Amino acid sequence: MSGFVEEELAKIRKDLKSSVEGLEILSVSSHSVQVKIWKTDYKQLRLLIMFPEEYPQKCLITEVKSRSLPDRVMKLIETIAEKEAKKLQGTFQVIPICKVARQFLDENMFIVCADELDGIKSNLMGEKR
Repeated sequence: MSGFVEEELAKIRKDLKSSVEGLEILSVSSHSVQVKIWKTDYKQLRLLIMFPEEYPQKCLITEVKSRSLPDRVMKLIETIAEKEAKKLQGTFQVIPICKVARQFLDENMFIVCADELDGIKSNLMGEKR
């Protein structure tokens, strides 16, 4: 494990929980960090953040899992996390990625019912034609 990863892991253990509201650290290892982030009972997700061999020159790999969020919303959060990691290439990336995921939950009220809203939108657009 590189000194850089060791430093980041120490920072995660010290600062992550106080940096992101509604976050629980599930595991921290030299290979990955797993956290649970929640806003409500229905707006919850787990982030599995993995360190590639060439980290921090290569971006973190982020996987989102949730029982309540639609697949496309989870993919969108992964994409947003990837973009954030690219901006931070060469620096610590875990805490900012967790903050971005929490911010997404805060700013998007209807993500839990995104599929239903798309169905309604499609029906309405179909009726207008």
